[in-house]
Amino acid sequence: MSDGDVINLVRGQLDCSLKKIEDSLQADALSYFGPIVFGADAVLRNAIEAFKEHKPRLVVVLDTPGGVVEVVERMVDTMRHFYGEVVSSCRTGPCLREPFWPCRAIPS
Repeated sequence: MSDGDVINLVRGQLDCSLKKIEDSLQADALSYFGPIVFGADAVLRNAIEAFKEHKPRLVVVLDTPGGVVEVVERMVDTMRHFYGEVVSSCRTGPCLREPFWPCRAIPS
């Protein structure tokens, strides 16, 4: 199996899981894995704008070791611009071994 095959397999599984989240929570769902660095806010905005229609709620599965605070602020502002409610499931830290935190709403 090539690297491309593995990447496509993982993307397919992630898409399937996000679709289940969307259906069960009646929300748009997206995931972000990696550090929050300059440019991540543009990636998020493009992902949100790719939804044909926006549901009232956004669910974000976030797995990050952290990053640049100003970029995080812009990402939160973008989510608040498009959605009345944002729910996140986060895992952070250098070793990423702790379980996902419970979902929580990002206040508007």
